[in-house]
Amino acid sequence: MDRSGWDQRYAGSDLVWTAEPNRFVVAEVQDLPPGRSLDLGSGEGRNSVWLAARGWQVTAVAFS
Repeated sequence: MDRSGWDQRYAGSDLVWTAEPNRFVVAEVQDLPPGRSLDLGSGEGRNSVWLAARGWQVTAVAFS
């Protein structure tokens, strides 16, 4: 898929994914002290938002 395809996929107001963070991300980092995170392929940013709310410094990058 090219950039315009991804832009179109996430252009609507409805979430493509849930607003909840990925359960595997939660399981891996929930007990760690806040630090820095790089969220590659962040999509709608659900994991980045969850991390930032817990004091992490997050850089989110998506193709679109």
